[in-house]
Amino acid sequence: MSAFRLSVKWIAACLMLVAVPLITVAQTAPPAGASDTFYCSGLVGLSKDQTASISYTNMSREVKDVRFYFFDADGSLLKSSSGRVSPGQSLSSELSYRELRIAEAGAARVRGTVRLTTPPEPDADPPSPDANPPQPDLGASSLYVFDEVTSKVTFGLLLPAIRSPRVYFPLND
Repeated sequence: MSAFRLSVKWIAACLMLVAVPLITVAQTAPPAGASDTFYCSGLVGLSKDQTASISYTNMSREVKDVRFYFFDADGSLLKSSSGRVSPGQSLSSELSYRELRIAEAGAARVRGTVRLTTPPEPDADPPSPDANPPQPDLGASSLYVFDEVTSKVTFGLLLPAIRSPRVYFPLND
């Protein structure tokens, strides 16, 4: 009887491993009028001799323009960078504790955001909304904190994708 229960638990676990990514892809389907996709983290602590790294991997067949942002707990921009990611490629940005201007020693609270768009093709006419229905962005983004001395990763997070014209974003760039 316990072998049966164990196999049922294994089957349920396998189904969950398949269902969660499928639900995530379904939730990233863009509503009409949306153009940018955001991958956002919550606040994470960054202490002396630590670095936060945020990355994006492009799993679609289109080139993506990517902007990385690090904000403090108040929403002020700490650092940003940008790049272009080809299909199958990854890009990342890092924020070291030493880059922060902190008056007193202790952990700083930061959050990371990835903003991506599909760059326009040169000399291309804008696509008709009816010609190509919007597709979900196929990509993955993560944030992790590691120790600069030992390179040991303290923790890592997969970031959820948000595609909505109503996303609060503090910068207009």
